[in-house]
Amino acid sequence: MASISMTERATSGSTGSNVDPSLTRHQAIEIHPLDNIKVDLNEEGTVRRWTVGTNNLKANKTVLLMGATGVGKSTLINYIANYILGVNFEDNKRFQLIPDEKKSQTASQTTAITVYEIFGHEGDRVPFSVTIIDTPGFGDTNGIEQDQLITKNLQELFESENGVHQIDAVCFVVREDEVRLTLTQRYIFESILSIFGKDIENNILALITFARGGKHPPPALKAIKEAGIPCSKEKLKFNITSFTNRSADPQIITDNKRSWAMGEKSMTKFINLLTTLETRSLLLTQEVLAERRHLEACIDGIEDQLKVTLDKQIELKEIQNVLKENKEMIEAQRDFEFVVTTNELVRVDSEKMATNCNNCEMTCHLRCPLAPQKLLFLCDAMRNRQCKICPGKCSWKDHVKEKVVYQMTPKVVKKTYNNIKVEYGQGLGGKITAEDVEEKIQSEIQESEDKGNKLLETSYKCVARLEEIALRPNPLTAEEYIDLLIYRETENINRVKKLQEMKAKALLISSMTKEKLEQGTGWVLKKMKGWTSHD
Repeated sequence: MASISMTERATSGSTGSNVDPSLTRHQAIEIHPLDNIKVDLNEEGTVRRWTVGTNNLKANKTVLLMGATGVGKSTLINYIANYILGVNFEDNKRFQLIPDEKKSQTASQTTAITVYEIFGHEGDRVPFSVTIIDTPGFGDTNGIEQDQLITKNLQELFESENGVHQIDAVCFVVREDEVRLTLTQRYIFESILSIFGKDIENNILALITFARGGKHPPPALKAIKEAGIPCSKEKLKFNITSFTNRSADPQIITDNKRSWAMGEKSMTKFINLLTTLETRSLLLTQEVLAERRHLEACIDGIEDQLKVTLDKQIELKEIQNVLKENKEMIEAQRDFEFVVTTNELVRVDSEKMATNCNNCEMTCHLRCPLAPQKLLFLCDAMRNRQCKICPGKCSWKDHVKEKVVYQMTPKVVKKTYNNIKVEYGQGLGGKITAEDVEEKIQSEIQESEDKGNKLLETSYKCVARLEEIALRPNPLTAEEYIDLLIYRETENINRVKKLQEMKAKALLISSMTKEKLEQGTGWVLKKMKGWTSHD
């Protein structure tokens, strides 16, 4: 068949091949790495594009593939590439689009998003060029922090000038034998769906791996439906073990041929679906991402205000106790010393860039990677070139991007009764009671709560907008999944602490309703004390 000449043309100048030494010349399959041009789309190299062939500006279809670690996604992508290049089962060569990086992967590579472009092979099989967005395996042993980095890299890809701005299909890769989605799988699917706008719903497909054939719907499709994941009913089944598996055993040869034919049939369906599905712009998805980032900045701001409120309450209780214990000294106008825990505002070096307000002396956005100093009005804390996080709602020009964060640090200090009188406005000649201190500190607490309430209102607006535009406004599996990770984590106390913080934020967002908003930050304080009271 002429397909071999097509594939040979695709690998001109190939650096070599790998052959299984255990097979005879007749049985062996040669693995040829596909020549490609590699370009990093961000400074870290975690969003990258690998291009096979030359862009001829003809019709193109873009698909995104995602799945848990171990579902065979990389081999499936290699199979899709070989189908596009015209490879048949009988051919003794296969082309490798995705190299085996497992042994040499760095931490950044495990979260890297790779865009594979295949140009110049439009023909009877595939009438258009194909772009495949490959996401690393979610739910890996590196934990939820890695999953968040993968999501961030996807955001960069969709928002980058040289990135991907439209999509034809979002594909979940899942094993056929999954009769019920695990909590991890549900978390993966929900997390990805939460990135997209509602207009993507009809473009979601399931690619079933390790399939055994047969006319009955794969159990995995039923599992996806029962989990409430929107997905096409099309049966797109692949048995990727047949990709490079060769044997002299007649039965294995027959099974492999049948598996390959099943894959080709599914690929024909897949290509036809891509032809009929409406190409979706990612503009609505970009708005979803922007709302989520602004919501995260608001939640961080609420956390800071809650910490101030709780710390003020602790300070109030300590001073009140001291004044009650020294009532006789106060009546006699005698000075006395005591110690109290107070908080000192300090600037702390940080590994990550943050957006700080020079006027309010506070950190308005932690982990701010996207907006450079001259474009700080694009920071997630900003709306209409004005910060929505700092109390002064200051202009973006009053902010600075630096590797420093403002923190309130607990400090035990010595004070005297005279210090307290001056501090609370009575002067050295007057008296001050526990009630006077309570009145003063309560006003400070109220001021802090008012700031938190404003952030809460902004957060609610983000949540309400996400309800309108996001495919998954609030992934309900997040808290359950984090509970599972906490249960599994037995040694790393700091990791457990971080997971508990993540769970608290997820709970806060999922609890955010109009009725709760009207109650102010009081309900948050009751529910989230464990979140904000850690050291």
